[in-house]
Amino acid sequence: VASHHRGQPNHHRLLTRPTGSAVFVAPALTVQRFPLIIATEYNIPFLLNLPGDGNRIHEGLKVGGRMEAFIYTTTTFKPEWPALQRFESYDADGDHGLKYCYPEDRH
Repeated sequence: VASHHRGQPNHHRLLTRPTGSAVFVAPALTVQRFPLIIATEYNIPFLLNLPGDGNRIHEGLKVGGRMEAFIYTTTTFKPEWPALQRFESYDADGDHGLKYCYPEDRH
């Protein structure tokens, strides 16, 4: 979950969708609460599929004529992940101090 996606590691993926564009409209929040964590040695943000546990996640994009939220979700995760620090939003350059590792830099 990137902060409005602009300037974030996967922003280019939004621009290559079938619609060819994504436009920031306004900040929004998820209806349900989820734990948003940063995990693995690559510091990847994950939204754990544990509805009702965690925070309402900040997000908001308009693609076509509807509102969508683009999030990393996982139903399989390490047992210790739910105990990691939780965030309300993700920014690759945020004050969390965890540098995102781009796929081309992973060894």
